[in-house]
Amino acid sequence: MSVCAVDNSAEVLNVAKEAVYTSQLCDLVGESIFERMTEGEFEEMFENDGRAARVRSRIREGTSWHLGDAGDPGLMCVIGRQDLVVASNFLHMEPAEAKKLLAEYGSHREAGRASLCSGC
Repeated sequence: MSVCAVDNSAEVLNVAKEAVYTSQLCDLVGESIFERMTEGEFEEMFENDGRAARVRSRIREGTSWHLGDAGDPGLMCVIGRQDLVVASNFLHMEPAEAKKLLAEYGSHREAGRASLCSGC
């Protein structure tokens, strides 16, 4: 599986590239990234040494990183069609803007593939 990660914050993107999460990083995003994960999900995705959790290498491999605005219409030309689109952080958008963006993403995923969205 290949993963394309996009964020408009270089700081957030760099944290994600490092793939190491500590309690201090939770302050950057305002909550624990593990808050809604089950223990099984955590074990599947992370290696934990008690001080930090690192994304497992099989998940990190094949990820491409892009600094950009998800609302940029040219972004899809850069990242291409996707098998899975996962979108979050839509609370800062006006409802009409979020609806338009989600429709745009939906039109760029491979036929028969999934889109997931979270408002947080």
